[in-house]
Amino acid sequence: MWIRDIFFLHEIPRKINIWSGFIIASPYLGPFMASFVVWGLTWRWVYWIYAILNYVGLLLIILFADETFFDRRLPANQQPAWRSRPLRLVGVERHGTYNMIESCCRPFVAIFKLPVLIITVFYFLNFAWTIGVNATLATWLAKFYHFDGRQTGLFYFAPIVGCIIGAISGHWLHGIVGLFILLLGQALQHTWHFMAVAVFDAAQLIGVNIISTAVNAYLGDAYPEAPGEMDTWIVMGRTMGGFMATYIELPWVQRAGPGTALGAQAGITWAALVLMIILQVWGKDLRNWQGPIKIPGQT
Repeated sequence: MWIRDIFFLHEIPRKINIWSGFIIASPYLGPFMASFVVWGLTWRWVYWIYAILNYVGLLLIILFADETFFDRRLPANQQPAWRSRPLRLVGVERHGTYNMIESCCRPFVAIFKLPVLIITVFYFLNFAWTIGVNATLATWLAKFYHFDGRQTGLFYFAPIVGCIIGAISGHWLHGIVGLFILLLGQALQHTWHFMAVAVFDAAQLIGVNIISTAVNAYLGDAYPEAPGEMDTWIVMGRTMGGFMATYIELPWVQRAGPGTALGAQAGITWAALVLMIILQVWGKDLRNWQGPIKIPGQT
């Protein structure tokens, strides 16, 4: 993970917090901006702007970014010399630490470490409902609160604020995800004032942001030899959970009601805390038993 390549140890959790905040806010920032684009222009401009932003990001990377990898096991006078910046940008120039087969094996070796598997499952069970709630809110705001596109877009400002607060509040609010998923379901079920829905939605995002920081920092500290593989499996848990929830959330809410559906989801997040208890009690023993991430045949 590039954060560990360019920041000192004491800076890493804070930088992960900022990075994860932007990732979690992005599913809400998109509808927030798109609603105003559609209101003033047409829906086609949403896709044009999205494409333009991607190309601007690519251009900024080409102009200003560089390879972040730095092998901290080697002293400064033994670091391999950099040769060509274009080759570094496309990933051709590298330090040659691992060959192709070893690089392909490393993610699979990583997931067989029980702490990595436990964290991936835990994050899957927590992050899924963030995207699920995102898919549900627009439907329920239009159906019960009669919001138009502009009002719905303004509503999406609330979870963005939640991500910002989560990035600031840090270490004190880990347990609020399940509670506010439950309260959000009750607010939608009983058509409470839309401000209550906004507050509970933002509060859920505060907890998810804090959890994201915790799992990234934990795995990075537990397996410092493989930060990229740790991030790979965290992204896998986040992505699979988000897409799974998108498929099941609306039918589930329509069939059982938001109070029941989101209450069950809150129960799932609370049950997932058992996995964290396992890591708290036996995590060190598991890591010592299985050892560091090491490719078979390597010394």
